[in-house]
Amino acid sequence: MGTLTIKNGLLSKSVTKSEKGIKKGKTLKCEERIDPFLYSPSGDEYFSHPENIRAINEGMEQIKRGEYVTLTAKEIRESLGL
Repeated sequence: MGTLTIKNGLLSKSVTKSEKGIKKGKTLKCEERIDPFLYSPSGDEYFSHPENIRAINEGMEQIKRGEYVTLTAKEIRESLGL
């Protein structure tokens, strides 16, 4: 039987030795996942992946540093040649 543990907003799976296929001393690798409900009221799975959260945080930092450009819909169409 496995259990899910939440620590600092990260979900991790703990596996007991009694689970099928688990041998003493064997290490299982688990994917790092974030509880999506920390970032999304609907629990959107996009927010459960750490790389997505890092990209969002980096984007917010870029905005704080003034590293962004605001374009109108017309400017976007013109830049795409539409």
